Amino acid sequence: MEEQIRFNLKDTKEQREWDRFLATFSSEQMILGSVTTKLKEVLHRAPDTLLDIIWEDAAIEQEQMDRAQKEEILYQKIPKIMEEELIYEKMDDIEILNKVAAGQSLDLSEAVMVERKFIPRGWIFCFVEEGHYSLAVPEEFWSILKMMEEPETKKTIGFIFGVRCAVEGCLELYGVCSKEQVETVFERSVLQRKSQNDGEDSRKLSAYLEECLKFFEKQGMFWRDGDFIIDLYFETEEEYMALLRRQRGKDHYIPDYDMVKSLLRESVYKETPGFEAVHRCLTQEIKDLEMAEALIEELADYVKIEDWGIVEIMDSLCEWDIFFEDDKTAARMTTALSEWIYHLPRWSECGYSRKQKNKENDQLQYVLPSGFGKKKPASKKTYPNDPCPCGSGKKYKKCCGRQ
Repeated sequence: MEEQIRFNLKDTKEQREWDRFLATFSSEQMILGSVTTKLKEVLHRAPDTLLDIIWEDAAIEQEQMDRAQKEEILYQKIPKIMEEELIYEKMDDIEILNKVAAGQSLDLSEAVMVERKFIPRGWIFCFVEEGHYSLAVPEEFWSILKMMEEPETKKTIGFIFGVRCAVEGCLELYGVCSKEQVETVFERSVLQRKSQNDGEDSRKLSAYLEECLKFFEKQGMFWRDGDFIIDLYFETEEEYMALLRRQRGKDHYIPDYDMVKSLLRESVYKETPGFEAVHRCLTQEIKDLEMAEALIEELADYVKIEDWGIVEIMDSLCEWDIFFEDDKTAARMTTALSEWIYHLPRWSECGYSRKQKNKENDQLQYVLPSGFGKKKPASKKTYPNDPCPCGSGKKYKKCCGRQ
């Protein structure tokens, strides 16, 4: 159990990514010296800053106490919190905990999840000795992890995952939703895959939904205002109420289970007619497959959230220093875009696309601005997912880049 965790680094590119990851991994979250799985010893050796991080995450209100008192309270509190909250975690995240406890290899994405989610909660600890990094789950947690493998517990975890799917599906489709809408999506899509339903899951939904929502909100999935569950895109009541006014009187699209899975994979925009043509056009111009895919995902978000059309998309490509060789090439892009965005679900349409609402495709004609095909000198640009240059800590698209 105390052997060093290995990381599966497939190539030099992933090694570089791992090096960057370690560079951002705060020394304040690490424990110097050899690995131990005794929680009391771990807490005693943890730096003050890590202890404070865990203390804050545990939402302990007591103040004015010395280090020894903090250690004792956390020793009692952390296992209780884990026992209460672990069933609400994603199954993949529970598997990460099991892998660390068993000393199995982690890949880079799993290691990032450990750093972001589990170390701040005191569920996993990172040790560094002579430049070697090791991860460990304290042995006080092993019995809790073992309970997660019991048939009834696994059934409950699967049910809660279904609730998570319904919540995330509603937010992806509507931007703002109510508990009643979550219940509807759960019953009509998540339960659709079961051949029989004796009402047990519907009764469990009523019992579990509020607790699920409390946990999901704590984990930063959304925020709430009364009965409303609100996507993190919105920061104020005024912003989300403006969307609700646009949705007033419209029916909400109810996805089937396959649609929910696509929403969770964030692949709906890829499965829409016209995507392949847009992807091909953009990749040919910027000669970078990963950047092309990232930009298309960003554009899909702007169509979904802000109702972007071809004008806004082409203007933004211009701002991001992405130009086309000539007018004919750009025209192929706009033709592909007209088909693609016509089929994308939109918040303003309560999850429907304009095609599903039988609205006219008004994006078929687009006049290219003069000189659009002339490439400009390359310059340092801020892309939507980049940190905002203003230093707010937010993504550019949610700060100074908002339209």
